[in-house]
Amino acid sequence: MSLLTFRRILVWCLWVLCVNLVVSEDRVLAQTPAPSPLQFLEGHAAAVHAVGYSPDGKILFSGDTAGMLKMWDRATGQLLSSGVWHDGAILTLAVSPDGQQVVTAGTGKQIVVSDVAIPGPLLDMTGVPGVPTCIIISSDGATLLTGDESNNVSLWDPLAGKHVRNYGGATGPIVGVGWLPMTKSVLGASADGTLREWNVANAQMGGVIYSHPVSSLGVPEVGSQIVMGGQDGSIRRITWPPVPAQNLSGHNDAVAAVAISADEKLVISGGYDQVVQISLLDNGQPVRTLAGQVGRVFCVGLSHDGALAASGSEAGIIQLWNAADGKLGPQLAGHTGAVNDLSFHPSKPLVLSAGLDGTVRLWEISESTAPVPGHSQPVVAVALTENGQLLVTGSGDKTVRVSTVSDGQPKFAMNDFPQPIQTLAVSSQGAEIGVGDVAGEIQIRSMDNGEMLSTWGAHVGGVTGLQFLGNGERMASSGADGTAKIWTLPIAAPTTVKSHDQSITALTIAHDGKQLISAGLDEWIRVYSLESQQQTASWKSTIGPVTALAISADDKLLVTGSNSGKWQSWSLPDHVEQQQQMGHAGGIHSIAVHPGSGEIATAGADGLIKLWKGAEMPRELAGHSGAVLAVAFTPDGASVISGGADASVRRWNVSDGAQVQVFSGHQGQITGVNVSADSATIVSSSLDKTIRIWTVANGEAKVLTQASPIIASDFLSEANRIATTGEDLITRIWDATTGRELQRYPAAKAAAKAVRLTPLSPGFVAGDNEGNLTFGAISAQSIMLADEVKVHDLAVTPDGNHLVTCGEDKLAKLWNLKGELVRSFPGSGTALRFVAVRADGTQVASGGDPLFSQPNVMIWNLADGAAVRTLTAPAAVIGLAATSDGHWAISCADKKVRVYSGEDGTLLEEITSPAVTGEIAVAPDLPLIVGAGADNNGYILKRSLKRIFKGHTGSVSAVQWTTDGNRLLSSGIDQTMRMWNAASGKELGVYSGINSPVNSVAVTGDGKKMAATTDDKRLLVWDLPPENGDNPIQPSAPVLTVTATVNLRGVSTNQTGSTFAAAGEDGAIYLWDGATGRLKERLVGHTAAALSSIMTADGMTVISGSSDKTVKRWTPSVTAIATVGDIPVTSIHCSPDGLTFYTSDNSPLVQRWSIETMTSDKQWTASAPVHSLSLSADGHHLAAGCENQKAHVWNVDQGTETTWDSPVPITAVSVAQGGQKLIVSGNDHILRVCGLASVNGQPTWTVTQTASGHTDAIVGLALPTDDRQLFSVAKDRTVKRWLAASSIPRQIFNVPSGIVDGADFSPDGNLVATAGSDRTVRIWDIATGAQQAICDGHTAGVKSVSYDKQGKVLISGSLDSSVRFWDLTGQQTQIITDPTMQGITSVALTPNGNHVFAAGIAGTWKAWNTETLEPTKFESGHTQSIVQMSNSPAGNRMATLDRSGHLCLWDSSNGQLRLHMQLPLFAGYAAAYAPDNTEVLIGGNDHRVIRFAIPAYGQ
Repeated sequence: MSLLTFRRILVWCLWVLCVNLVVSEDRVLAQTPAPSPLQFLEGHAAAVHAVGYSPDGKILFSGDTAGMLKMWDRATGQLLSSGVWHDGAILTLAVSPDGQQVVTAGTGKQIVVSDVAIPGPLLDMTGVPGVPTCIIISSDGATLLTGDESNNVSLWDPLAGKHVRNYGGATGPIVGVGWLPMTKSVLGASADGTLREWNVANAQMGGVIYSHPVSSLGVPEVGSQIVMGGQDGSIRRITWPPVPAQNLSGHNDAVAAVAISADEKLVISGGYDQVVQISLLDNGQPVRTLAGQVGRVFCVGLSHDGALAASGSEAGIIQLWNAADGKLGPQLAGHTGAVNDLSFHPSKPLVLSAGLDGTVRLWEISESTAPVPGHSQPVVAVALTENGQLLVTGSGDKTVRVSTVSDGQPKFAMNDFPQPIQTLAVSSQGAEIGVGDVAGEIQIRSMDNGEMLSTWGAHVGGVTGLQFLGNGERMASSGADGTAKIWTLPIAAPTTVKSHDQSITALTIAHDGKQLISAGLDEWIRVYSLESQQQTASWKSTIGPVTALAISADDKLLVTGSNSGKWQSWSLPDHVEQQQQMGHAGGIHSIAVHPGSGEIATAGADGLIKLWKGAEMPRELAGHSGAVLAVAFTPDGASVISGGADASVRRWNVSDGAQVQVFSGHQGQITGVNVSADSATIVSSSLDKTIRIWTVANGEAKVLTQASPIIASDFLSEANRIATTGEDLITRIWDATTGRELQRYPAAKAAAKAVRLTPLSPGFVAGDNEGNLTFGAISAQSIMLADEVKVHDLAVTPDGNHLVTCGEDKLAKLWNLKGELVRSFPGSGTALRFVAVRADGTQVASGGDPLFSQPNVMIWNLADGAAVRTLTAPAAVIGLAATSDGHWAISCADKKVRVYSGEDGTLLEEITSPAVTGEIAVAPDLPLIVGAGADNNGYILKRSLKRIFKGHTGSVSAVQWTTDGNRLLSSGIDQTMRMWNAASGKELGVYSGINSPVNSVAVTGDGKKMAATTDDKRLLVWDLPPENGDNPIQPSAPVLTVTATVNLRGVSTNQTGSTFAAAGEDGAIYLWDGATGRLKERLVGHTAAALSSIMTADGMTVISGSSDKTVKRWTPSVTAIATVGDIPVTSIHCSPDGLTFYTSDNSPLVQRWSIETMTSDKQWTASAPVHSLSLSADGHHLAAGCENQKAHVWNVDQGTETTWDSPVPITAVSVAQGGQKLIVSGNDHILRVCGLASVNGQPTWTVTQTASGHTDAIVGLALPTDDRQLFSVAKDRTVKRWLAASSIPRQIFNVPSGIVDGADFSPDGNLVATAGSDRTVRIWDIATGAQQAICDGHTAGVKSVSYDKQGKVLISGSLDSSVRFWDLTGQQTQIITDPTMQGITSVALTPNGNHVFAAGIAGTWKAWNTETLEPTKFESGHTQSIVQMSNSPAGNRMATLDRSGHLCLWDSSNGQLRLHMQLPLFAGYAAAYAPDNTEVLIGGNDHRVIRFAIPAYGQ
């Protein structure tokens, strides 16, 4: 008997004596029933100092002082794995929360992280639809795919362990699956030779490739090359994505046209459903649908820079869009039939169109029409600077905005207009803006900053037309008052001079027109120079406030009247008083001096007119029934004219004082009377708001009405002008001939009591009741009464010498600038709203009506007024302008601006605006039309048509630029193809003799060949002749003629012409070799006739459109082929970089291939036919499972080889961990993990883990890059996840110094904390081994450490008798010190964190409240120091083990000792409570691990 055996018997006897004792409530030991027998796990060769359980309690862990770690199956007691990874003793261990890793530490200054050799699956996934054939997992471990014999590919969530979805639709058993992470696509290869793609998220099927029967598939996660292995022993390289019959868009009718962008990123398609679709070329995903096309789409294109998309339709319209955002662009309209084809210039913004009308048209593309925003109400007026750089818009929102034409960006805005804007004009130099509003005001603003240069009232009612004349020195305007006017610019603002301290009551102007005399209630009389507006003299009246003034005809005598009834006379220029008289019983309101005799007439408040002659007594003229307010002599001296408060105007004979005439009609008191120079006309004004122009001969009057009562007036017959001032503070100038207001001035600050017109220069002077004199100039040069009701529009002839107006009287009229009518242009049956003059001045156009209901514009010869033609637009005319190239632009209510030929009236172009544009304007010599938008925006419209090519007879079917952009090809039903010089429009040559209508043309990208398809099933290819300017070419015969079996159309070619494609009537796309004409491939998938095709420059992608309503994206599927042997290729594995792949074919040969060259550069020969092949994730190791149960592992870089003999036939292999781990599945359904170790100096594979769970043969293994998670699929139709434990540690951390006595994982498993003899606690990152924090504070060795359940608090126990609390940064937060413990050896926290437990050398354990740090329990049950304390997961039970091997089980909630015993040990070192509370695991001096089953009464 050995000494060890004897000791075990002795200990067992002692245990039998002690085990039946239990502590009573008063601590007296009582007899108890015998517990269940102990179990022992044997295998250690040294004392066991560390034990533990996996979180699920299924695996036991033990570590000994020899550095050996063992893992045991708890259910069977079988050893799962063992290994020595420490230089010294293992004193502590911790298991990760997920149970997949274990940390060990001790005396060797190392912390070792090892995988747990879990013998069963971590997850079971059921639901494989059929018998599985293959399995793969993505490198990141996120995507798991299987294939089966029932034609399904299945997707699994490898982390959650559940089936996600199946991918159906395959037509044969799946022999290979693949994952494309870039496109999130699933691939499945079927034995019938098809390869299918599915969208991983929705299982929508993508492309299908048809090839020879397939036996294997290799899909790298990078790159674009895929390899399929065939049953014929060949391998085929596929450039991915090879998506035959992939639909790019969802048209609802036949797709007639497709095109590819120059950068080959976009595809555009158009169909009979009026839909234009843009898709991505690389994956076929739709980018956007372009809305707005009218009619079936026959052709499409993308500009050279990809910025513009275009379509041509049966409606004869080419619609443009912004390809980037799908924004609708302009329409190119002008064809009188369908647009059959279009072609963008290779480098310029030009597009060609071929039409049913037999023409080819060249268009210059401008940027898409963009609104010029900023207004809050509709834009009603627009104007352009002559250089076309600036746009001016005016709106009903009372603002005018100036924007740059190039980008539509605002330059500045003028927001200070008092009324809504109605019309605009820009001076020829572009320096000034003229603005007319609805109130008849005109303002001149600076184009630089909007500063107001001048403002005046021009019309009564709105300003309807405005034009600068010449270089801006004059302006023409028209108005709602029926007038047109010519203005002299600039118009100076009236100036104001402070003259009197009180109200100015009277003004008079010397007959020489040079001096102004004013008088006021301040009793002062002042003389001003009208030229300088400076005062030249002043004196004070001696009879009181002056109320009236008059000057003699010779300007030598001044007569003044006062409100005292006196008048006095003064000599001029010395202003010496000559005479003074008491004239009236009340104030004098007006005075006049006889032009010949010098007799003085005074009008007084007493109702009398008195005539004074020298010292004679005055004659009295009585008749008014109230005050006489105004008096004047007729220039012939025969009569006195008076006006009174009784609203009458009277004429008296000077000779006898008899009243000879009464002029009745005013309804208010008279405020002024004036007489024409010929004495035949009297002008009177009244508070009844009227001016009456009386004809003396018959007493009839012309009535002029203004908006407010008239305070004062003046009449200058020589100028035919009348001036009035009103209670509205406005001074107005009137034309006496037309009776229309001529000019209106801004309101003054005070009412003007007197006004006089200046005779020498057109102007006026007004005096107000605040003592101010206002001097104003009259800028109206002439006035035309152009319409009795309203003038609607105004135009100026190009020479600037004439105006043309149109209005309510249904006439357009030509005027010279003097205001004289030259001629009228009759013929309209409605009022005319717009008028324009042709750029060469030969024609006048006028049309539209004020109600915007008429579609007609009439054209007349300007010279003789003869009618030329009437243009009838498809919609009502709402704007009209003459273009600089001699044509007519008409804006219509259907949002279109149409340009008609000035020569013959034919429609040239139709421009669509995003909104209804009323008024339009053009810039000289620029193809710009600007419009006023009803949607509050201005619009800049650009004309596009540059040239028309005519030559074909009948419809032109196709058109194409040559690659240099200098020439173009066109084809037609006339059985010809024609070449043209694009710049000159000259036809260079005709390819005839084709003998069948030509339906499509194409030019190779290198510009060397051109091709066409005909209606008689032929493809024709010619050499493209070199460019030779305008010189004719000699058309040659075709260099290649291919006759197909079906009709062809939609020819296309690659860059070099090595491949030509055409769309077949049978729905197929045909590919021919460009050199030989042999058919290369037929792409089948359309279910009706294919109508169009287009090919990328490399010839690897073809897009087609069909009558089956689809657009399809094709890629010639096989780009290279190579032969492996003459038997099926059973395995293909691609390298991580996608550059190489490896094959096996049921022979002993394994080969490596270059995916670029498809040549084999390396071979390996196994010991028997290879049935399974695997490549490591890093691509450096290759494993093969052979028919003879031998596994081969090769280092593909170094050429070394190792082998392992399987005990059973091999069904699958996998190699990982840098060639250090080999996983083999056998036909016994068991997984075996082998580690590579050195045995007798030789690398040898040894089994480190076995795992079982499948019930049928495993057919495939899959490992992600991290090689820890292993997935298998078996014929039992399950997928399982395993932990493929490493045979060597995952991490080894070096401890700076001392012994590690304790360790614990954080709850998330990311950190591990260790307790060391160096008095520190250290926190480590489990993944990297980096030390995260150090907890420094203990004064003696730290024996134990534990995390709280939240992972935020760490506690430690030390031989310094303290328990310390730490945060994860290493900062101490709390401390408990208890010297009675004599040193703490073990600590733990309750699950809720409310209490901390500690056990110590004194043989006692204690509990403290973690908030108050007050002790709550103290128990003593040991006679020796406690070496380990372990809490149950529930937190209500605790096991303590002392140095002598005595074990106690406690109720930790109340401190009751439930059970205690002496174990068969001389020394105890470690104890662990099982997660299910049924067992305690103990380690001690005995080399065995003790499992103590807790009796029911002790649980």
